Amino acid sequence: MERLPFAAGAMRECFATKKISTMGGSVFHDWKKAQNCVTKRYKKDSVKRAFYFTDTLVQMDAKMLGEEYNRTGPPKKVDFIQPSILEFPQREGSPVMSMEQLIEGP
Repeated sequence: MERLPFAAGAMRECFATKKISTMGGSVFHDWKKAQNCVTKRYKKDSVKRAFYFTDTLVQMDAKMLGEEYNRTGPPKKVDFIQPSILEFPQREGSPVMSMEQLIEGP
Protein backbone atom coordinates (compact mmCIF):
# COMPACT_ATOMS: atom_id res chain seq x y z
CA MET A 1 0.00 0.00 0.00
CA GLU A 2 1.28 3.44 -0.88
CA ARG A 3 2.05 5.75 2.04
CA LEU A 4 0.25 8.78 0.59
CA PRO A 5 -3.35 8.87 -0.73
CA PHE A 6 -3.86 9.30 -4.47
CA ALA A 7 -7.40 10.68 -4.04
CA ALA A 8 -9.77 11.89 -1.36
CA GLY A 9 -13.45 12.55 -0.99
CA ALA A 10 -15.39 14.39 1.66
CA MET A 11 -15.05 11.58 4.22
CA ARG A 12 -12.35 9.15 3.07
CA GLU A 13 -8.95 9.06 1.45
CA CYS A 14 -7.81 6.39 -1.03
CA PHE A 15 -4.49 4.58 -1.23
CA ALA A 16 -3.15 2.57 -4.17
CA THR A 17 -2.68 -1.04 -3.07
CA LYS A 18 -1.46 -4.28 -4.65
CA LYS A 19 -3.03 -7.59 -3.60
CA ILE A 20 -1.03 -10.78 -3.93
CA SER A 21 -3.02 -14.02 -4.07
CA THR A 22 -2.24 -16.88 -1.71
CA MET A 23 -5.03 -19.11 -3.03
CA GLY A 24 -4.27 -22.68 -4.00
CA GLY A 25 -1.35 -23.06 -1.62
CA SER A 26 1.06 -21.06 -3.74
CA VAL A 27 2.04 -17.44 -3.43
CA PHE A 28 2.68 -15.28 -6.48
CA HIS A 29 5.31 -12.67 -5.70
CA ASP A 30 5.20 -10.88 -9.05
CA TRP A 31 4.10 -7.34 -8.16
CA LYS A 32 3.57 -6.53 -11.84
CA LYS A 33 0.85 -9.20 -12.02
CA ALA A 34 -0.66 -8.41 -8.61
CA GLN A 35 -4.22 -7.13 -8.57
CA ASN A 36 -4.58 -3.35 -8.31
CA CYS A 37 -6.83 -2.34 -5.42
CA VAL A 38 -7.94 0.74 -3.54
CA THR A 39 -7.66 0.88 0.24
CA LYS A 40 -9.92 3.46 1.89
CA ARG A 41 -9.59 5.10 5.27
CA TYR A 42 -11.88 7.58 6.96
CA LYS A 43 -10.23 10.95 7.46
CA LYS A 44 -11.51 11.36 11.00
CA ASP A 45 -9.82 9.20 13.60
CA SER A 46 -13.07 9.29 15.60
CA VAL A 47 -14.72 6.80 13.19
CA LYS A 48 -15.10 3.62 15.19
CA ARG A 49 -13.59 0.34 14.04
CA ALA A 50 -17.05 -1.30 13.88
CA PHE A 51 -18.20 1.25 11.30
CA TYR A 52 -15.81 -0.23 8.71
CA PHE A 53 -17.46 -3.62 9.19
CA THR A 54 -20.96 -2.14 9.01
CA ASP A 55 -20.00 -0.23 5.86
CA THR A 56 -18.74 -3.45 4.27
CA LEU A 57 -21.92 -5.36 5.20
CA VAL A 58 -24.10 -2.62 3.69
CA GLN A 59 -22.10 -2.76 0.46
CA MET A 60 -22.52 -6.56 0.32
CA ASP A 61 -26.28 -6.16 0.90
CA ALA A 62 -26.35 -3.72 -2.01
CA LYS A 63 -24.54 -6.30 -4.17
CA MET A 64 -27.11 -8.97 -3.25
CA LEU A 65 -30.02 -6.64 -4.01
CA GLY A 66 -28.39 -5.70 -7.31
CA GLU A 67 -28.18 -9.39 -8.26
CA GLU A 68 -31.89 -9.80 -7.46
CA TYR A 69 -32.68 -6.75 -9.57
CA ASN A 70 -30.61 -8.11 -12.48
CA ARG A 71 -32.68 -11.33 -12.44
CA THR A 72 -35.73 -9.24 -13.45
CA GLY A 73 -34.14 -8.56 -16.86
CA PRO A 74 -33.59 -4.79 -16.61
CA PRO A 75 -32.40 -2.79 -19.62
CA LYS A 76 -29.07 -2.25 -17.84
CA LYS A 77 -27.63 -4.49 -15.16
CA VAL A 78 -26.02 -3.18 -12.00
CA ASP A 79 -23.12 -4.49 -9.95
CA PHE A 80 -21.36 -3.54 -6.75
CA ILE A 81 -17.72 -4.18 -5.95
CA GLN A 82 -17.06 -6.75 -3.24
CA PRO A 83 -15.18 -5.05 -0.41
CA SER A 84 -12.74 -6.54 2.07
CA ILE A 85 -11.50 -5.44 5.46
CA LEU A 86 -7.78 -5.08 6.12
CA GLU A 87 -6.60 -5.24 9.70
CA PHE A 88 -3.21 -3.92 10.79
CA PRO A 89 -2.52 -5.55 14.17
CA GLN A 90 1.13 -4.48 14.12
CA ARG A 91 0.20 -0.78 14.01
CA GLU A 92 -0.72 1.32 17.01
CA GLY A 93 -4.42 0.88 17.80
CA SER A 94 -4.73 -2.06 15.33
CA PRO A 95 -6.47 0.08 12.69
CA VAL A 96 -8.72 -1.32 9.97
CA MET A 97 -9.37 -0.09 6.42
CA SER A 98 -11.64 -1.19 3.62
CA MET A 99 -10.25 -2.48 0.34
CA GLU A 100 -11.80 -3.13 -3.07
CA GLN A 101 -10.65 -3.85 -6.59
CA LEU A 102 -9.53 -0.79 -8.56
CA ILE A 103 -11.80 0.09 -11.46
CA GLU A 104 -9.71 1.83 -14.12
CA GLY A 105 -11.40 4.82 -15.69
CA PRO A 106 -10.72 7.42 -18.35
